[in-house]
Amino acid sequence: MTVLERFPHRLTLVTGHYGTGKTEFSVNLALALAEAGERAALADLDIVNPYFRSRERRELLEAAGVRLIATSQALADADVPALPAELHALLEDRTVRGVLDIGGDPVGARVLARFQPQLLREDSYGYEINKNIRTDVSLVGDLKEVLEKINGQLEQQQHTEWMQHIAELKASYPLNYDKTALSCPYIIEEIDRITEGEAVITTDVGQHQMWAAQYYKYSRPRTLLSSGGLGTMGYGLGACLGAKMGRPDKVCINIAGDGCFRMNMNELATASRYDIPIIQVVINNHVLGMVRQWQTLFYGKRYSQTILQDKVDFCKVAEGLGCEAIRVTKKEEVAPAIEKALRLKKPVLIDCLIPEDDKVFPMVPAGAAITEAFDALDLAAANK
Repeated sequence: MTVLERFPHRLTLVTGHYGTGKTEFSVNLALALAEAGERAALADLDIVNPYFRSRERRELLEAAGVRLIATSQALADADVPALPAELHALLEDRTVRGVLDIGGDPVGARVLARFQPQLLREDSYGYEINKNIRTDVSLVGDLKEVLEKINGQLEQQQHTEWMQHIAELKASYPLNYDKTALSCPYIIEEIDRITEGEAVITTDVGQHQMWAAQYYKYSRPRTLLSSGGLGTMGYGLGACLGAKMGRPDKVCINIAGDGCFRMNMNELATASRYDIPIIQVVINNHVLGMVRQWQTLFYGKRYSQTILQDKVDFCKVAEGLGCEAIRVTKKEEVAPAIEKALRLKKPVLIDCLIPEDDKVFPMVPAGAAITEAFDALDLAAANK
């Protein structure tokens, strides 16, 4: 009797990290994946490693019909267009890691206690197996070799009922935002429409990072470059310059908040010096938006060190550093600004002024399980 026959109603999580080492392949994992059907969820916890963005993993996903848990980092590896991010579940990496990479994590422990998931683990390091959590099936080996062996034995799977269920959930709980005013979600949707989803998008850290993950439709690997949960404000502009140098054929756009852009806006001088035609979009709400959102919702609106209402003119800064600059204050100015920036084929800054209290949803409170996520509608109902 297989582990899935012993636990027919429990969610299956497949976790692991890419590494090197001698492969000790267990056919139990392949059989378990095949039999898991709609109860399986594949959690990629180390997809930032470029070697994990592989043909073998794509073949496994397609054959098993297994869904990809969509952390914002997972979108960087969105190499299966037929398998979109389910439920638009773009959750902060630290939250998802707390649930899936459960070794000793208190949030993960609570999830285990509540859902009793069945664990199938692959790891390149044998000492990690059963170190903190007992697994039902495990193997140790080089992930590329392991996936090749699984793909050679796994027959094509179809999960029609599960796909229908997911479609219904998407229809019932869509992403939403205020469409009457200029907002970051609208700006990113326009970038996606105009670039036809073919641009390389880089981000800094904060609300804009999550909006970029939610509202741009990624369909190719390595087209979302983000530091994930590391919190490296200022990462995006340098990453965008590097992306353009590496892929001069691609449109490369950095999306940054005004707080992050301050960290290395001087690198616009590098873009102009070497004539690197990147587009820098500044989502300018004059605050540190993500921290302010937490201060608003959980700390009684006690705003400490998050209000940036100063007199910096990013357009003049960009022009002084040799770049073109465009300011956007209304929705109808967004598309013309993006189209002009693309036509110029030179480094361009687009400074977009949005309200200071726009919020990212869904949101998970600190230390809470994913099941406790809420959105603007939930918040409005709770405050009635």
